[in-house]
Amino acid sequence: MNEKYEGEKVYLKLLEENQIDDRYVKWFEDNQLLKYYSGTKRIWDREYLVNDFRAGRENGENIIYGIFVKDSDYLIGNFRISSIHKTNNTCDVGIIIGERDYRGRGLAVDSFHVGNHIVFNVHDFRKISSGMYCENMSSYKALMQAGWLVEGRRIGHYLVNGEPMDQLMVSSFNPKYFDIEKLKKNLKKYEL
Repeated sequence: MNEKYEGEKVYLKLLEENQIDDRYVKWFEDNQLLKYYSGTKRIWDREYLVNDFRAGRENGENIIYGIFVKDSDYLIGNFRISSIHKTNNTCDVGIIIGERDYRGRGLAVDSFHVGNHIVFNVHDFRKISSGMYCENMSSYKALMQAGWLVEGRRIGHYLVNGEPMDQLMVSSFNPKYFDIEKLKKNLKKYEL
């Protein structure tokens, strides 16, 4: 059964292959959306997205949840768990709100809250990490509102239009394994 995990405005549930339709594929053609997506040099066609989806399901290296608006059951994005490291019990995540009309409404924050719940309580990972472009303020704000912490900064990690840009390393920690208040004090120095 494909369980639904609810937040205030959205719910997440495992993405189904048939949901990778033309509308879904168009999200990955949106240059504004992919501006801060480190894989933007890829060709994001349906074949690539479906093959990536299938490979993740088969090898367990990534898990993709659809993000749905609660009041309409409309698929607006995805929450992807990837870089699963079973020995360390850690993973990376990424989120895309693909539908333009739903951006800027706090749905990413709600999605990260729900995603954190899934990662920590359903999959029992100890820690979630993600790297982000330092000038991606909308993601930074959403992550901070969802309780994430800045762990560090990689100087000049990305090249944007030929110019170096720093990467912020952000993480969320499972309170089952970490003293969150202690971490907040120790990591405060890295915040923007």
